Amino acid sequence: GENFMQFSDMYVTTKGFLPFAPEADFWVGKHGAPKIEIQMLDWKTQRTDAAAGVGLENWKVGPGKIDIALVREDVDDYDRSLQNKQQINTNTIDLRYKDIPLWDKATLMVSGRYVTANESASEKDNQDNNGYYDWKDTWMFGTSLTQKFDKGGFNEFSFLVANNSIASNFGRYAGASPFTTFNGRYYGDHTGGTAVRLTSQGEAYIGDHFIVANAIVYSFGNDIYSYETGAHSDFESIRAV
Repeated sequence: GENFMQFSDMYVTTKGFLPFAPEADFWVGKHGAPKIEIQMLDWKTQRTDAAAGVGLENWKVGPGKIDIALVREDVDDYDRSLQNKQQINTNTIDLRYKDIPLWDKATLMVSGRYVTANESASEKDNQDNNGYYDWKDTWMFGTSLTQKFDKGGFNEFSFLVANNSIASNFGRYAGASPFTTFNGRYYGDHTGGTAVRLTSQGEAYIGDHFIVANAIVYSFGNDIYSYETGAHSDFESIRAV
């Protein structure tokens, strides 16, 4: 049963609260760093699910701005039958240095994300002795370049590399956003495999009534856990719209 009183975002935010970052938006509550979408596919290049935490957005540092989020989320860790589960507490740091000017209307972003678990003794015992999947820390690093046009529209080129469960989600046919779980379930024999994703997307305005949009995503990975083919899988894929 769905809980219709469950909120995806519930937080308080203020500007000018921190003396060292008076221009930054400081938030506390259930929130996450902003999502960045591959618009034609409804996938995300950047996504940290909203969870209890604290963060800063638009902190002016040098030529660019910093977004940082520290969030805590409970994840359902499943056993090999996928019938039983236990909740493990995960901690995520999401750090982005964005809006770095390059040339006219062009900006660069560099991003990093790391997810680790704070497991209890009983949770580790279930993984060691009762067939529950071992949690493996997972990370993602990337960069993106955005070029805006005088008449509206943009082109964006991004590069992402990830390991373990985030890399597994790069290999999905549908819903291939950088999740740490598969439809909310954590499972799989993750062995440190990595995956790379290259994305080009954009839109251009033709006259007053037409927009031309495009998205191309090329991904490949080695020794990942695939939700379709299992452990130690290699893959290569391209999606164009």
